[in-house]
Amino acid sequence: MPRWSRKHDNGRPRPTRRGRPAAHSGFTLVELAFVAAIIAIVGAIAVPRFTDAHLRASLAGAADRISADIDRARRHAVASESYAAVGFNPADNRYAVAWDGGASSYAVELGESPLRVGLKAFRGGDREDMMIFGPTGLSAFSSGLVISNRGAAILILVDRAGNTTREVGGDAEELVKKLELLFTAPPEDDEDDEESGGSSGGLLSETIKTVSGLL
Repeated sequence: MPRWSRKHDNGRPRPTRRGRPAAHSGFTLVELAFVAAIIAIVGAIAVPRFTDAHLRASLAGAADRISADIDRARRHAVASESYAAVGFNPADNRYAVAWDGGASSYAVELGESPLRVGLKAFRGGDREDMMIFGPTGLSAFSSGLVISNRGAAILILVDRAGNTTREVGGDAEELVKKLELLFTAPPEDDEDDEESGGSSGGLLSETIKTVSGLL
């Protein structure tokens, strides 16, 4: 028969039971193994989805950067009543921007952090490798390009006013083929007009040379 005793707490008697060991709660190895298996399954499902979402977000960020640089060049051409050019080099995975006769210019390496995308193709434009905006803010031709990473690919179309539209796809090569169908042949360069326009022609020529040098 268990023995009972009384302990006093705040002046009041409280019964306690002695003689029987207290029960211990915990997990067995089987339960721990079961929980670990569930965690592994959830991780196997969630991690690829998270990685894919991260890659798509990174690709969209690179498209935003390119679109912003194109618009920046166009606005500078209008503001300075001069010329701006944006050139693309898929072989070296970079693009370059210059305006006002090359007084301001920079190049962007697409393969480096934080962009980390590949430039698959550029078509159209005022020249084979670039689009040129004049004082009116318009280029002579529309153009397009394709960028991609391991998650997806984006086709960016640029109209004469520098406005961009996008098409997202999973296969970069398919988007490159679509780009080639839209722009079957690059426009012919008109070097004579570039060199024979007085100060304006000189600014245009210097802008083009600056971008070509950065590419």
